[in-house]
Amino acid sequence: MAGIGTNEWQPTLDIPRSQPKSNALLAPIPPERTEEDRARASFRLGELFSGPGGIGLGATQAAIDNPSYEIVHQWASDYDSDTCKTYAENICGSTASPTVINQDVRTLDFSVLKNIGSIDGLAFGFPCNDFSIVGRREGLEGDFGPLYTYGIRALREFRPSFFVAENVGGLASNKDGSAFRQILEDMRDSGYEITPHLYKFENYGVPQSRHRIIVVGIRSDLGLTYQVPSTVQFSSEDVSVSTALSDIPTWASNQEKTRQSKNVVERLKLIEPGKNAFNSDLPEHLKIKTTTTISQIYRRLHPDLPSYTITGSGAAVRMFTIGMSHAPSQIGSAHDSRLSLTHMSFTAIKNLFASRLGWQSPFEVHR
Repeated sequence: MAGIGTNEWQPTLDIPRSQPKSNALLAPIPPERTEEDRARASFRLGELFSGPGGIGLGATQAAIDNPSYEIVHQWASDYDSDTCKTYAENICGSTASPTVINQDVRTLDFSVLKNIGSIDGLAFGFPCNDFSIVGRREGLEGDFGPLYTYGIRALREFRPSFFVAENVGGLASNKDGSAFRQILEDMRDSGYEITPHLYKFENYGVPQSRHRIIVVGIRSDLGLTYQVPSTVQFSSEDVSVSTALSDIPTWASNQEKTRQSKNVVERLKLIEPGKNAFNSDLPEHLKIKTTTTISQIYRRLHPDLPSYTITGSGAAVRMFTIGMSHAPSQIGSAHDSRLSLTHMSFTAIKNLFASRLGWQSPFEVHR
């Protein structure tokens, strides 16, 4: 699939498709709203599948040279109660914020969101369960795959100036790419010029080999073209694990040492950097007896390389030297990485609107 798989600037994917069937159902954007939105400096952000705030922090912390441009929280929704409280604390400063709605998106009443207020931007990191290369890969036929359509619904009902959607790299290859093509088609048919790109986080100065597809959409009537931030300025960054885990300040939170059994420590001592419990020469009593081989299981970090993709939970123990059997439990979770890359995406969006006529940014761009 052209446009996905590299970290070079790529235009929107050229997807063979029929004429849009649903665009005719969308009322044209009034010219006065187009002008108002092009001149906007404060963007109200709505989020679906918000999680604990990785994307939200990336948006609200994005800054450009012109301080009058800002992205502010308007509303957010997630199905998990504790996640909503964490998001509310991170973004709103209070776990009891009324603008963070704890509700399964499948039963969410959108009028509740409308009553909170209109939005100028939408973020939705829709569930990746059915698209990930780990799992059954049921795509749009699974329980979670179709949930992206609630983001599409929000685009059609709120008509924000822009959106940012995020998912795993495996989305592009799921069902031979048909699921991704359908999702992109639905985004385009909702009235947006879209820029999908596979971001390799280690190429942007993040010490983790996490690869994620981020789709940025700009409403078609605005006549603005988003471009992917370049990796050039990060080419000399040291993204090795050893550097990332060195000199951690004493005031840093979440640095509790993990407690491991004698067998676990012995097993890890025998696993070479970069290898795991399945491709290492382990004695019989230390081998993992499972029918499913998962590369993350007891995988040791290599000190000279970026970390592999950090999982939110599981048996993987993140270590890179024998002496670190009580090392901090992780370098960065999915939400930490979301913050890093979406921060750059939202910064690029703010620069795009600030320039009016196109790109004008402190960031280099791929051309």
